[in-house]
Amino acid sequence: MVERAVLVQGKAVVLSFRETERFSSEGTLLLYAELDRIVTHAKIPKPISIHDPWRRQPREVLKQLQIHEITGDRCDIVPLRDDVVHWRSAKGKDQNGVPSGQFLRQALNYLKSQSSTIELYEGAVWPGLNEAQNNTIDHAYLFARTNGISVTNDDANRWSMFYQKRDGVFSLSVCDLGCGYSSTIDKTMPEAFASWLKTLRKSECNDTQAIKIAMEYGRSRTGQSERGKGSRNALSVLESHPGARMLVYSNRGLVTYTKPRDGSELVVNETAFKFDIGGTIVQWVIPLESELE
Repeated sequence: MVERAVLVQGKAVVLSFRETERFSSEGTLLLYAELDRIVTHAKIPKPISIHDPWRRQPREVLKQLQIHEITGDRCDIVPLRDDVVHWRSAKGKDQNGVPSGQFLRQALNYLKSQSSTIELYEGAVWPGLNEAQNNTIDHAYLFARTNGISVTNDDANRWSMFYQKRDGVFSLSVCDLGCGYSSTIDKTMPEAFASWLKTLRKSECNDTQAIKIAMEYGRSRTGQSERGKGSRNALSVLESHPGARMLVYSNRGLVTYTKPRDGSELVVNETAFKFDIGGTIVQWVIPLESELE
């Protein structure tokens, strides 16, 4: 495990992507977040080095999403592929601070320059994005990660994001490397947890059930009335965008919410993984309807 090797054992690590053929957006975001955290906390010089893929497409992905800037490696390739060049990356530590504010302005300005429907996203995506970041700030780092490696003061409020607009679809993903929904559900939503405790204990995957409870009840740990809707804000993005999807990964669980194009009720699917991602990813995939007609 890279994190344990660098942060616990103090060993430098080389990651080889020579044979990598493609990167998924969620997996690459998790890689981006993990590398940023490890390099930030490392006590040794040049803790991680990467060997680039032989194939051009995955090499362009690493370059476009600034993975080399995190590890301090050099890559002279210029991304040209249409399925790569639209992606943007960002990271920060406080949704009310300068890094996040710069990201939001950058994302909205980028979309405004390419889409006449951006007004929808200032009203719909922004609340969901803020909610995902609020979850990081209030909940994600209450306890140690599931791998047992404790978080530090510098981890507090840390988040990473990818976004793109391509072929009439806006995609945005937010990641934190905290303890996950199932570790905090009893602290953040005590009323809901009391009524669903038996369901959680009988479930094959506590993580999927915890995600569903959070989306359903969405109460904020802060108790502030203006944030009482909690995680439902993240889900509400879908209601006004038929054909949109939201995927919520947390540790070993994934819950996918899809808004059918006919405007009917949300379709919910859940998946339990054999592996643990050690954090949470919330991803929106939203069609820009006027551009698809």
